[in-house]
Amino acid sequence: MYKKIDFHAHYLSPGFKSFLKTYFDDHGDGVKTPDYTIDSTLKTMADNNVEYSIISLSSPHISNTNDAGKTSDLATEANEYGAKQQQTYPDKIGFAASLPLPYVDESIAEIDRARANHASAFTLPTNANGTYLGDPSLDPIMEKLNEQKTLVMLHPNEPKPIAKDVNSELPAPIMEFFFDTTRAVTNMVLHSVFTRYTNIKFIIPHAGALVALTCTFEASGNLTLELILKFPTKVTVLPARAFLNWLFSVELPCWETLTVIFLVIPWQATVIVALPALFPFINPFLETLTILAWLDFHEK
Repeated sequence: MYKKIDFHAHYLSPGFKSFLKTYFDDHGDGVKTPDYTIDSTLKTMADNNVEYSIISLSSPHISNTNDAGKTSDLATEANEYGAKQQQTYPDKIGFAASLPLPYVDESIAEIDRARANHASAFTLPTNANGTYLGDPSLDPIMEKLNEQKTLVMLHPNEPKPIAKDVNSELPAPIMEFFFDTTRAVTNMVLHSVFTRYTNIKFIIPHAGALVALTCTFEASGNLTLELILKFPTKVTVLPARAFLNWLFSVELPCWETLTVIFLVIPWQATVIVALPALFPFINPFLETLTILAWLDFHEK
């Protein structure tokens, strides 16, 4: 029997709750801010037989303050809250530290603070007020994360800029999150993030979003060769296989096709098998469809 680990569980620190109220009228991404305490997380874990959760902030990203000092203060407050939960429940809770992107000096300082607080991982937004992962201006942050083996989890955000008159009745998580994940990951590939920072293991949300589909469409184009040349040398030249192998780990939310599981399993020794709970923003509904877990196929 394998152990269930939820890599995509969210928490709301007091500062983050205040941020959502001040900047989004308690409706960040069009979703009402839920009631939250750490007891809510622990109860959800117990109800679904989850052994361990790595909690992190959700979107909207704290960079929406448009102020380096306020964004940095929010990151520190949220990370200290997460560290406290980890210290209180060390056998149950880990935390992924948030960074005040796109502000470089502040982010580097926050990495040091988070590591001192024994952060289990880091969470990065697909874009921070329009600065996308892969942007060369963020290289010093990636270099800092790459100084030691680090787990980094991407989290989608509303695209910046966004066409306000298109699908405006749909909250961003329903559709735009998939496109923003695809946009960010592709930008990271084009800027060789995955090959330059090999001490970082990335978890890409939502089964890599549309990345695998994108490389399929590009299979007959010149861009495919350019992308493949930026992959680690161990990756094969088959575009779809290369993308999935290179992604290292992908999540499968409830609306993803199970076909992805069969695409990923043959090429990874360790692979995610089910789905993230996304608590407290989405209520878990079926145990086998709520938890992001890893199976080691070499384990007896």
